[in-house]
Amino acid sequence: MDDKIIETSRYQAEFERLITTISTRFINLQPDEIDREIESTLKLVGKFAGVDRSYMFLYESDTRVLKYTHEWCAEGIEPQNSSLQAIPVSELPWQMEQMLLSGTVHIPRVTDLPASAASEKKIFESQRIQSLITVPMMSRGQFKGMLGFDSVRRPQSFSENTISLLTIVGEIFVNALERKRVEEALAESEKHFRDVVEHSLTGIFILQNSRIVYFNPEIRHLLGAIETGADIWSVSEVDPDDENKIKNLFEDISSGRVPAGDVDFRFYPPGRSGSRNDMRWVSCRAARIQYRGGVAILVNVMDITRARELERVVAMQDKMASLGRMTAGVAHEIRNPLNTICTSAETLLNKSLPSEDRRELQQYILEEARRLDRILEDFLLLSQIPPARIISVDIEKLIDRVVFVLKNKFSEAVIVRTEMNFEEKTAYTDGDLLYQLLLNLGINAVEAIRERSRAEDSFTMDSGEITFTVSGELTRLVIMVRDNGVGIPGGFQETIFDPFYTTKKSGTGLGLYIVHNIIETLGGEIRIESIKDPTVISVSVPLEREYGEEES
Repeated sequence: MDDKIIETSRYQAEFERLITTISTRFINLQPDEIDREIESTLKLVGKFAGVDRSYMFLYESDTRVLKYTHEWCAEGIEPQNSSLQAIPVSELPWQMEQMLLSGTVHIPRVTDLPASAASEKKIFESQRIQSLITVPMMSRGQFKGMLGFDSVRRPQSFSENTISLLTIVGEIFVNALERKRVEEALAESEKHFRDVVEHSLTGIFILQNSRIVYFNPEIRHLLGAIETGADIWSVSEVDPDDENKIKNLFEDISSGRVPAGDVDFRFYPPGRSGSRNDMRWVSCRAARIQYRGGVAILVNVMDITRARELERVVAMQDKMASLGRMTAGVAHEIRNPLNTICTSAETLLNKSLPSEDRRELQQYILEEARRLDRILEDFLLLSQIPPARIISVDIEKLIDRVVFVLKNKFSEAVIVRTEMNFEEKTAYTDGDLLYQLLLNLGINAVEAIRERSRAEDSFTMDSGEITFTVSGELTRLVIMVRDNGVGIPGGFQETIFDPFYTTKKSGTGLGLYIVHNIIETLGGEIRIESIKDPTVISVSVPLEREYGEEES
């Protein structure tokens, strides 16, 4: 595969993964976390785009100034947040006109600005800016501010991907800041409740006994024509797969089991056909409140259909990119043993070959055929990973089963221990998938010990030790797998879960890739805690059911 194509695919995948990561982070942020996350995101996108400075201006309509609110600068670049507190829009006539007319303002060279941009040129040159790009932050047709990148050290022409990145991040920021404005205003004073909520871009309603007793105009924009007193379940058609999520959440809040909760769900507005094009995704945050002398549920609803569609597109493109990498890997892995088999078979056609050499070549053919079989077995396992079936699983019995298989699968005497620091004993997960995951990690640990015994004369297989440590951490089950094998080569922690990466002479490079796919299916995480003496891999999965999941 052409190196340029691979590099382009890798960049595209990283770009799309970055957008998904940023979107996900902002969905359920608390108001006091938003400013910090904006600063973090400016750094993230600034480094990704390779610029010297990334920043945000917010527009104050009453004073008609742009306030310089957030900034990130690369090392060695002078910050402007102290000297550039606010700029009257009257000092940026050309830039404001260009931005409101065409959206993006892309200036590859400040020195090439036209005479009509003299005011802007003076400001940019005072900051030593050579190139810049800005995009407007709009909300429901209103200008809210702008987001920009500066290049100070050299002129720079910005790509379409960079422009798209800035535009999407601007939309995420303006939505998050709008939500922050709404939620802070609600907390500030009950007296201002209706004024703020009535003009909110976030849909807000209050439930009592499953009936809507208050809603703001944005709810009608989201759900269609509704009336006070309507039963929440008759307002719109919730996707059957998501209905239990919402009911469980509302029941838990009404009963006082939890004070608040979040859930994302799909629904079809009234009068729509129920096709995929009509389906909407919303993020819902609900909290228990007192309203007119009774217990009620305050619900904030935000339309996240666009973000979900973007996630779906990114996931599809990730799969296609992964397929391309895997195709190249398959060709390489299968071609090597086939070459050995073909060469050996051709040599065997020489009838004058000594019998000892013939047996050696036959052995080569047999070994390479077995290697091909192992590759196919791993591929079959990879393609057969089913959706997670969440049930109550006895973790101690599951670990004992893994240990039993490891002790009986290999002829070598490797010590396998367990440490149970988990009082609950059970967790809601897919027992079969978790078993396969831990067994793969155990087999990998045994093979690492075998590799060390071959490399070091002073180390033997009976010196090998594997320990499974089980503990609970808040709402997650954590299992650590330790071994004293050969370890992971330095600098390769990020690649060991890639397909066809292996340090073993006989490995297919798919074992840990399968582990990674299983952990994603389980909704968990896997991390390399230590690469040698000992090698430690930690796995964490949710301890409890999410809203809507049923125990089998």
